[in-house]
Amino acid sequence: MHVLHEWAESAPETRGTSAFAYSRWLSKSDRTGQGCTIHETTADLVAELRRRQDIVRVCKEAASLICPTLFAERLTLPDHLAALGISIDGPIRTKVNAIGCRGLWLDIEHGDMSPEDFARVFPDLQFIAYSSWSHTAEAPRYRIAVPSTQFVPAEVQALLLHTIVDRLEAAGWCDALGDGKKHGVDVGKLHEAAMFYLPSQRPDCFLAHFGADRKPLDPLQWVHLISDDLLASPPPPASPEVFAHACVPQDQGAVSSGCKDQLVQWATEYWRRRGCVKGKGRTQFWLLTKRLDGAGCDEEEMRSILHEQAGHATNPEERRGEIDRLLRDHGELRRAA
Repeated sequence: MHVLHEWAESAPETRGTSAFAYSRWLSKSDRTGQGCTIHETTADLVAELRRRQDIVRVCKEAASLICPTLFAERLTLPDHLAALGISIDGPIRTKVNAIGCRGLWLDIEHGDMSPEDFARVFPDLQFIAYSSWSHTAEAPRYRIAVPSTQFVPAEVQALLLHTIVDRLEAAGWCDALGDGKKHGVDVGKLHEAAMFYLPSQRPDCFLAHFGADRKPLDPLQWVHLISDDLLASPPPPASPEVFAHACVPQDQGAVSSGCKDQLVQWATEYWRRRGCVKGKGRTQFWLLTKRLDGAGCDEEEMRSILHEQAGHATNPEERRGEIDRLLRDHGELRRAA
């Protein structure tokens, strides 16, 4: 708690206001970024999102992205060294450079939950909802942006994101493998390095601001809602590869072996920390499969890793019994993407 009070003092002039902070990126492979916005009111962000939703683009990748984490600027060399042709080449989206976060973002896809459903679970919480590129009336896909009252460190940001999902599930919404209505939150983006595409003009696009009689998220209040299980087994920080987006998705080229190994290591470490938490095994095993697929593992590699990692679960045999279905489901999602 005292840490959050200290962070609140990092920007005392904006403390308590409904606002966001974010860095801007041209693409997922952008290594240097396009600057940052330290303070943007919720009303101003709504106006900016509406402006962008009027722009027609040829594809999703033509839109820029934002990350709700601010990063330190790249180091600059003295003029006399620059004159010699010496330069520094390296990404600034690294854990070491992460300064702080303000505002929380969620990707919603392959679920049954509408923005109005989210509003009913959190009747006092202010938020923005806007459609993503592949959204249709029959298959809703959208993003939720929740303003907050102050900056928080990256590790607290991840805890708050997981707490939102925990409260959705406590309200009766299921994860991707549940038998009931699914919330559709992409649990693979519940970390400080996640990036989100800004909107473009699309058929059936929408943007809604749920602001009347609602308040921004106050981390000083929400920290008391973080579960003991989550505090005991917090998610590990995102790997440097996730920050830098150094890996190329499978449909665009091969993932380098070194990068692949690092992503697999992070995925299994995340699973071992969160997969053994009571009630989270099935969701986290699904997420492990998704991350192994994203790291460039083929089906046999994923099957072998999943069989081994199931041994760390509370119910190893139950997890191993899910492997065939998980591999089939992820194959169908990849082909449909």
